[in-house]
Amino acid sequence: MALTPSVCSISDVQGLQKDRPSTLVYKEGNFVVKDTKSLLSLYNAAHLRIHGEEVLDEAIIFTRGKLESVLDSLETTLADEVTLALQTPLFRREVARNEVILEFAKLNFNLFQLLYCEELKMITAVTYITILDDIMDTHSTTEEAMLLAEAIYRCEENAAELLPEYMKDFYLYLLKTFDSVKHELGPNRSFRVFYLKELLKILVRGYSQEIKWRDEHYVPETIDEHLEVSKANYVSSLQREQTGGHHASTVQCYMMQHGTTIHDACEKIKELTEDTWKDMMKLYLTPTEQPKVIIQTVLDFARTAEFMYKKTDAFTFSHTIKDTIALLFVEPTLV
Repeated sequence: MALTPSVCSISDVQGLQKDRPSTLVYKEGNFVVKDTKSLLSLYNAAHLRIHGEEVLDEAIIFTRGKLESVLDSLETTLADEVTLALQTPLFRREVARNEVILEFAKLNFNLFQLLYCEELKMITAVTYITILDDIMDTHSTTEEAMLLAEAIYRCEENAAELLPEYMKDFYLYLLKTFDSVKHELGPNRSFRVFYLKELLKILVRGYSQEIKWRDEHYVPETIDEHLEVSKANYVSSLQREQTGGHHASTVQCYMMQHGTTIHDACEKIKELTEDTWKDMMKLYLTPTEQPKVIIQTVLDFARTAEFMYKKTDAFTFSHTIKDTIALLFVEPTLV
């Protein structure tokens, strides 16, 4: 497979590990690609990598440095494209665009924007996991949180009697949501609600363990122990969690395990995040009997999370993405 300096796409890079990209390097080992658009193309394509693809790792380091060095001298449109790619590589956003199709897509988006607003109501109806997290982590006492956990383990309407008044409406609405999902699935697929409940119970067990750690001022000795019951905390939310009486964060666990500074721990967490992207890419590129939409959904959630937490904790401080939300659901797209 031959790659020219002027054309380098994601599809070109999928086979680099088995077919060494000799046309991309000088004899001295330096990458051939020089012009900015080719650098950008290689940078984006190289992110479609899995573990062990050292050539692509080197390509990212090389192209990122080159793109950052020329950014201030680029014309506005290309500079914007490079800036966006440096923040979020192309495959974590959308594929390359066709300008004619893009114009029709804008028209289509404007027509369907009202429909998207209607779908917001549905999204709002299933945000109980976020509410559950806030109730157990922030707004309840330890005793109240454990009562809610016990009620969820039972998933029975009479378990609401265990709860304080302010929790009852949430709990009953949760049960109503399960019934609604069961009805929507129909008799042949309603068994899936059982697995939904079981997954929620696993989530609640993790929340309960985090509360115990918080109350005991316990910091897990390793990241693996931390991740057994908790999600990986984003670096951008570290400051808020340090001042909010939360359980130990992923960064703090790494600092304790390896005796590093906050800065070094944050950099390592970023490396671990990139490793996780490689894991997801391997799953995405490996054929399985499962529908592709499953891993695609995982990738979409990961993209959303990266967008929300890349610069700041936009989930907690939602005003930071207010303009983006307005563009998506309120403002028409100019054609």
